[in-house]
Amino acid sequence: MNYRQRDPVGAMNLDHALQDICSDPDCEIHSPEVGYAEETVDLTNYAFYVAGFMAGMAALSDQYNAVKGNLRDEIKQMLTPQEGQ
Repeated sequence: MNYRQRDPVGAMNLDHALQDICSDPDCEIHSPEVGYAEETVDLTNYAFYVAGFMAGMAALSDQYNAVKGNLRDEIKQMLTPQEGQ
């Protein structure tokens, strides 16, 4: 039994979470505070959301720092006179 058969509502919610655009201002998936206020999201669900957000931000920060470092190295190479010039 796959996850869609085991939890069809959860699968539908996951599909929605992975969509590019959500225009519903009361979306409980994209705005968990709405779900918490409407009591469809409990504190444990909210904790998973916050932890996922923090993990995503950390990953983006790591990528940003890597790109920034690579860019810095490229600029240094451009500005450093090459031998024989």
